Amino acid sequence: MFSLIPVLSLLVVGSHATPFLDARGLASAELPAKLSAIKFDPANKDGVTFHITAAGVDTECYPPAKDTVASGRVYKCGENPAVTFSYTSDQDKLSVWLSNENGSFAGSAVIPSPAAGEIVFDLANLDV
Repeated sequence: MFSLIPVLSLLVVGSHATPFLDARGLASAELPAKLSAIKFDPANKDGVTFHITAAGVDTECYPPAKDTVASGRVYKCGENPAVTFSYTSDQDKLSVWLSNENGSFAGSAVIPSPAAGEIVFDLANLDV
């Protein structure tokens, strides 16, 4: 008689794979990311700060200085060179790029003003 227990145990183990790998260990096409603590600079419509959590990355992102902020310019997130971002105020579009040992990922989200508490979106794997 065929037993489902070995098959189910494989499914359970596979479902606990890291978020950027599928159950077979292959790179997935998307990586979930969460933005929180989103704040806009009232003195500069292109100034935005936020917190990002994705694939073991948990960092604050902000422009280096208020007088250097410009729409569409790319900035690194704090002291983490693996994460960069760009904000285009006329479209309310925040773009994020993340690189780690599993590849390079990118995605964007529309950030309404005032910003929501959290925004969840997917970063696409650029290497797939």
